[in-house]
Amino acid sequence: MKVKEITALIENFAPLTWQEEWDNSGLQVGDPEAQVNGILLTLDVTPESIEIAIEQGITLIISHHPLIFGSLKSVTPATPEGRIITKAIIAGISIYSCHTNIDNAPAGVNHRLARMIGLADVKTLIPVAETEVGSGCIGNLPKTLTPDQLTGLLKERLGLKIIRTNKSSVKSIRTVALCGGSGSAMLAGAISRGADAFITADLKYHNFGDAPDDILLADIGHFESEVQVLKIFYELITEKFPKFAGLTEFADSNHVIYYL
Repeated sequence: MKVKEITALIENFAPLTWQEEWDNSGLQVGDPEAQVNGILLTLDVTPESIEIAIEQGITLIISHHPLIFGSLKSVTPATPEGRIITKAIIAGISIYSCHTNIDNAPAGVNHRLARMIGLADVKTLIPVAETEVGSGCIGNLPKTLTPDQLTGLLKERLGLKIIRTNKSSVKSIRTVALCGGSGSAMLAGAISRGADAFITADLKYHNFGDAPDDILLADIGHFESEVQVLKIFYELITEKFPKFAGLTEFADSNHVIYYL
């Protein structure tokens, strides 16, 4: 199969038009007509992931976070991005990224998290033009929980060890909003939609200090809030191309999961 067949599958699920205007999802490096001999899935394209791809003879890397994000004025070994791109081109490896378009997808990262923690009546938190495409999501727990019970549920369902929370006055939680990744900008939306708790990542000191007393903030970590995107990639690809279904899954020291 060709690179363009795999990327078309992903873009059918999460069209590039759904990404935020500042984002850079899509084919980062390579030829859409190139043959795919193996696929590596990762949150970030790192020097280690390139080396693994080269060692395993993999010709397509699919990442969540774009390798090329800001202004790229040259491609040389003088920068980490330049070294990765140079090695990828020499080895014939294509690199494709699917970022905020899959975050914003109605069945994307946020809605996957919502299902994992058991939310019902799930809706997009900040929808675009009265659709279900958009940022974050909000739903209701099957029963009211205390803050300690909610954090215990999150640790159990998402495999978390640490959760940062604020000192809120919330005693019972039923409506929960969430946003995978750096979601502090969604806090106002969570408050306006009547959420008792807001789950996200990368909250800063002032986010905790400035939040109203009647909403629980739970920072579960950037990686932890987005790693399920790799499961989504895997399911999309293996449903269409079963030849990849029996391949190896493992994690490295940076908690990046690969399917080879």
